[in-house]
Amino acid sequence: MVSLAKANPFFVIPLPRSAGQSTSDVVKTDEYEMFVLQWLFHPTPESGPSGKTLPSTASAIFTPLEEFKKQGEWAQPYLVLTHYPDLAHSHGTVLMRGEISTASAGGPDGSDLNPGYLLSQPQAQLLALALQRFYCAGIEVKGEGAAGTQERLKRIEALTGFRERPEQWDWTGLVNMAYGGLV
Repeated sequence: MVSLAKANPFFVIPLPRSAGQSTSDVVKTDEYEMFVLQWLFHPTPESGPSGKTLPSTASAIFTPLEEFKKQGEWAQPYLVLTHYPDLAHSHGTVLMRGEISTASAGGPDGSDLNPGYLLSQPQAQLLALALQRFYCAGIEVKGEGAAGTQERLKRIEALTGFRERPEQWDWTGLVNMAYGGLV
């Protein structure tokens, strides 16, 4: 995940939204809000307890595309996922902390399910799922079959195409790649 994130630090992720429903609902819809995903890497100690160099602590920041277009680097993120690799070598585990921005920080009102915040918890979970589907696509899954391999490679191509060939990049199919039929 880290190698794909470092090679492709920016991407866009669709989030299901519908004007006629509560923002806490996660249902099939034809309306999506695009979020800009940006990776930031933070310095880590030279080595962990085992003496091995730790992977970078990384944060994935999700900001609505419209907000990003208006405010640029000053746009208010709605969700920040920080990955802590301290236990990566000793336990094979990376801890993650998710922070949903409060509605008082700006932007539209949050959700009925998560009052006072810009996203509901199910919406934040969908963004985290989409991040995993794209940035963990480099990991082969045992028994995935030819169709699964092809879908995984399409997600990698979407990441690299967004960075390498933005004028040719096509967002169609992005929802299916992000959620695999879940929404």
